[in-house]
Amino acid sequence: VICKPLALDENADQIMLGINAASTALHISSAPFSGPLAALRVAMSPRGTFQINPTQEELREASLDVIIAMKQNQKTIMIELDGKEVSAEHLEQACHVAFQNVEKLHMEMEKMAEGVEKDVLPTKNLGKIEKILKELVTERVYYVMTDSTHDKISRDQEIQAIYRDVVESKGRNEAKIGFWRKNWIGGGKRSNI
Repeated sequence: VICKPLALDENADQIMLGINAASTALHISSAPFSGPLAALRVAMSPRGTFQINPTQEELREASLDVIIAMKQNQKTIMIELDGKEVSAEHLEQACHVAFQNVEKLHMEMEKMAEGVEKDVLPTKNLGKIEKILKELVTERVYYVMTDSTHDKISRDQEIQAIYRDVVESKGRNEAKIGFWRKNWIGGGKRSNI
């Protein structure tokens, strides 16, 4: 999913918008997705108050910045934080504020999904597809993810290189890739969202 806003308030948080938009798009589509996932940013002002999805200006002044991504039923997927020296109590309060408010995002995502008719994608060959993909990438991905010399950017670049290699190996793996396209990608009607 690529998020490309056509217009955006410069003071808005593009990261939260992108995460929630991508999750909602996948949730209302026919794509296999165990979502929705909702993300929320909570910042603590110098006065000790918490702002949900703060503006860029509020974020610059914040002494604590917490991003929490969660699935429904408060299953936490990711917590990312940045801040000056803050107490454990303030961090706990920020997380509590996020946990309380992320459910509102989930409810809105569910409302959007209610009115959308989903096409059912075939799942009969997912085991075979998974086996083919494992043959093509498992070992390489393992080495990239366990190589401690990688930072976030170089690891992402290596994963993208693996993806490109799989796509470019179409000729060498025509039967495998053709099977994958026929039975999964092209096997059902596509949804236009």
